[in-house]
Amino acid sequence: MNKFSRFFSSLAMSVCALSILGGCASTGNSIPADPLEAFNRAAFGLNDAVDNAVLKPVAKAYVTVTPSAARAGVSNAFSNIGDVGTAVNNLLQGKPG
Repeated sequence: MNKFSRFFSSLAMSVCALSILGGCASTGNSIPADPLEAFNRAAFGLNDAVDNAVLKPVAKAYVTVTPSAARAGVSNAFSNIGDVGTAVNNLLQGKPG
């Protein structure tokens, strides 16, 4: 590399670094307070507790007890159910294929 290309490369990297670091500057709390924050935190806590106490153990038991072929069949069935909405959408757009 010659001097000029090295200089411009260093200059470009410096500008990029400064612009990235400049994005971190803040002038105060510009985010308005969430009036539902207490409710959201309570709902999150409940969902997290239910997930840890009920849903994770049930999912682990399902994977342990159910053969992989049966799990694949259940997954395919739910995938087919999900495709109904796509099929309706395609028909309404005039794309029956």
